Amino acid sequence: SRMRPVVRPRPRLRLLASSASVGLPDASALQRSLDTERARMEQALQKLKADNVREVVAELEHDVSQEAFYQQPEAQTRSVLQRLQRLKDSLDAAENWQSLAETAEIALQLGAESQDDAFVQEAVDSVRQLQQQMDAWEVTATLDRPYDAFPARVIIIAGAGGDDAAEWANMLLKMYTRYAERRGWTCTLIDKVDAEVAGTIRSAEIEVHGDFAYGYLQSEHGTHRLVRISPYNGGNKRQTSFAGVEVSPILNEEDISVKDLEIPDSELEVTTMRSGGKGGQNVNKVETGVRMKHLPTGITVKMTKHRTQHDNKREAMLVLKEKLVAVLEQQRLESLEQLRGDMVEASWGMQVRNYVLHPYKMVKDVRTAFSTSAVEDFLDGNLEDCIRGLLLEKSSASST
Repeated sequence: SRMRPVVRPRPRLRLLASSASVGLPDASALQRSLDTERARMEQALQKLKADNVREVVAELEHDVSQEAFYQQPEAQTRSVLQRLQRLKDSLDAAENWQSLAETAEIALQLGAESQDDAFVQEAVDSVRQLQQQMDAWEVTATLDRPYDAFPARVIIIAGAGGDDAAEWANMLLKMYTRYAERRGWTCTLIDKVDAEVAGTIRSAEIEVHGDFAYGYLQSEHGTHRLVRISPYNGGNKRQTSFAGVEVSPILNEEDISVKDLEIPDSELEVTTMRSGGKGGQNVNKVETGVRMKHLPTGITVKMTKHRTQHDNKREAMLVLKEKLVAVLEQQRLESLEQLRGDMVEASWGMQVRNYVLHPYKMVKDVRTAFSTSAVEDFLDGNLEDCIRGLLLEKSSASST
């Protein structure tokens, strides 16, 4: 079928009250800002290749309209529909960029002709929106790895530091939950093991579902260090605590990428155990639990939540693949054959960020130049600037 040309709506100017506005930039400065954002926009449009994207959208829409499409496994249909929506969103974003740029240009011209600050304000607002959208696009454009668009599994484990470390793990759990809420993602608590003191935990696991959740969160993988005055000792002494964060993509057995990720039986060590806990006589007396170890890397998964050994073994394999994929992505490797045990240790043991609450307040990421004294805001989930810097730096490093 023939492609219909895309017609962008004519930019509409909002009529603002004509008054002397305080702090408006002069026309030349505003024009320079607009030119800068236009240049960024043109680069983004070249990278987006909108004509190619429209062709792919048309093909996918044709496939989706066929009855046979919905006879596939649910995971495959969901994956295609999500990809189609992302492509449509990218086209909508490109049209909006161009509309904002045109609006700003027209408003600048009308402002110069009429000397009406209302038009200048309109230009300022449009340029600011364009800048924000270009900032967001530059980050999203870095998320081009195979698993970046997947949901994320985040596991937080208290490390060295006693009760302080257990409370620190709980603080991190709240931080990532708030970050997900700020982004409009869905965050589900899967498991939590409380420690002895109220408000402290030994470990927790959450699942985060949203656009590019794994792509954004994967850089949180590693060791997080807290320095503060401990509330758990009477000497008012400074205490250093640690917590480990594991981030992996949530995989589905029906995903093609998962099926292609084959682990030879010779590289696996599988043992069984009694699951214990609730679940009935079968669970407690029969060895339904499974411990699965990947011999080349030493990564081990324990699975006891299902009533049968078969189901536990199947899910243990899936979680093992998630952990292996996470290390592959951290190390920018393409296949399991390239993965070694020392790489796993380097990935999981790496200290990624310091959080200092005493004698001064500072969050400092050890991988970038990012730092902030707004510690409370950061711990309340405002990670955007930090994660943006990490993604842009990682993209820049991989392209050189």
